[in-house]
Amino acid sequence: MKKQILSITILMFLSLAACDDDTTCVYEEPDNKALLMEQAGNIFYAISLNPGTYDMQVEITSELYSDISELLPISDEAVQQRGKARGESFGLLFYSISRNPGASVELDSAAIKFFGAYDEDIISPEMEEITKIYAIPWINQALSRNPGVDSLINVFSKKYLNYDINN
Repeated sequence: MKKQILSITILMFLSLAACDDDTTCVYEEPDNKALLMEQAGNIFYAISLNPGTYDMQVEITSELYSDISELLPISDEAVQQRGKARGESFGLLFYSISRNPGASVELDSAAIKFFGAYDEDIISPEMEEITKIYAIPWINQALSRNPGVDSLINVFSKKYLNYDINN
């Protein structure tokens, strides 16, 4: 009986620890737009593997959404999730450039279609910073994989992240 009472007490304590001061439990719901951003980011790596499949990859990814306008607005309450998703996706873009710089035209075209270039009217300063936090480790990996693509990665970084890797 003592074990049951102890178990119930522990469970009650754990459930209270998961709730805020108003005793309302806070669970972060997955944001559908962030999930779409993550999925679309995978197209970059797929294109770098075989640029000849660009049309097929874009068609498949367009089944998720057709362009950036469907992800707008992206500056809202889900800024953390969307910033992370954007950062990871653009990180895959940079890594894909380092893997296959010859596919940069196709990669740029896919990035414009699904994410659009940086636009300060759409991307809040907070979203911009979160995106950079998640993208910069990928930039470092990309540069260590292929240091010769630093200028190309910088062009893409300025275009999509508003970030100059040389400064």
